[in-house]
Amino acid sequence: MVLKKEISDQIKDLLHKNPQGLKITDIVRVIDINRNTAGRYLENLLVAGQVEMRRFGMAKIYKLSHRVPLSAVLSISSESVVQLDSFLRIVFVNEPFCTLVGTDRQSLVGKNIEYSSVALIFDELFVGFIERIREGIAGQEWSGEIRLSSKGITLFCRIAPTVFEDGRKGVSILLEDITLRKQGEWALLESEATARVLMNSPTDTVILMDTHGIILDLNDTAAFKFKKSGDKVIGTLADTLLPKEVAQSRRKLTNQVIEKKQMVRYEDERDGRWYDTVAYPVIVDGEVVRVAMIARDITDRKKSEDALRESEERYRTLVEISPDPVIIHQEGKITYLNPAALSMFGVKHANELLGKNVLEVIHPDYRDAVRKNITIDLDGKTSPPIELRMLRVDGTSVIVEGRGVKTTINGKPAIQVAIRDVTERKIVEGRVAQ
Repeated sequence: MVLKKEISDQIKDLLHKNPQGLKITDIVRVIDINRNTAGRYLENLLVAGQVEMRRFGMAKIYKLSHRVPLSAVLSISSESVVQLDSFLRIVFVNEPFCTLVGTDRQSLVGKNIEYSSVALIFDELFVGFIERIREGIAGQEWSGEIRLSSKGITLFCRIAPTVFEDGRKGVSILLEDITLRKQGEWALLESEATARVLMNSPTDTVILMDTHGIILDLNDTAAFKFKKSGDKVIGTLADTLLPKEVAQSRRKLTNQVIEKKQMVRYEDERDGRWYDTVAYPVIVDGEVVRVAMIARDITDRKKSEDALRESEERYRTLVEISPDPVIIHQEGKITYLNPAALSMFGVKHANELLGKNVLEVIHPDYRDAVRKNITIDLDGKTSPPIELRMLRVDGTSVIVEGRGVKTTINGKPAIQVAIRDVTERKIVEGRVAQ
């Protein structure tokens, strides 16, 4: 049976005139419809929230509802709301939904949702979204999360079967933006996962203390360092398990973490071993309630760094005292010259050449050959030795033999060039006019 709006209006007008309420028999006496038809209209008005029903003995008493109309509630909702009829036509949208879609009510209301701009924001999810809507029209509720890649947001979607004031069936769709909440959930999961990984670390010592230095938890690696089982260490003041001077240093740093509410990192040596330690504040409601300390044994790394430092120092000494000039250029700029190179170029201080383009000290006739060798060097290949003229600061030239090799300085590729001044040899050989 198709419900007519005029009959619904007659029933509501009659109930408005009788605020105490009426039985169905009272309604059919005034309005020319039978009991079954009146019951159908009243049922739809009840679903739409426009009529209320109470029982008086065996009788059902109907009266107008004093609740705020559903459309008014949806209009002020902070959630994005859209309502569709059974033909998928949009019959209502609120302002948040228009903002989500990026258009206005006039561009949406009355249109089939499949041919509206709504399809664009749902992208590849739209087909499944429409299937859920059709199921809603058929009476099946659904709720779940939807990730809108086009917007970079996550929505919690509720689709509920709806009966409109005129008896038509449809659905109400409510979309709540839960992006921030999801980010918080992921951050919490990542934090918990990180904590589990750290506590299970086979190499790092991990200790969780309260602000007084009492150990609340620790991993097996930390217990092994203390030479005690974990259950015998928990509840102990951490200072009592460390040498006096180490305990004092640790307490000072722990207090700094608590006062400044910031992470502190430091390196120290104990019993001939070096440790890289990080102390983290655990903050709840703006106050530090725990301090997590993670220490990693870096003794082998320190030994490697010391060996490398010694090796670099020996190498630098050899380069500094080398009778042959050595220059380094990076990204085309001269970054280093040894004393022999300074002498060859006729300068007293390296600053006179540092930062200059390396091609400026190459005779123009040889620049193309040098460029070719630079390309070979940067590719990590071995460039051939080259004989060329280099320019001194006074404009004179010297004949040299040179060869470059790729190196790395501050993480960037550079070329170190070893040079030998062969000017005098060429004169002796009679190839250069004296």
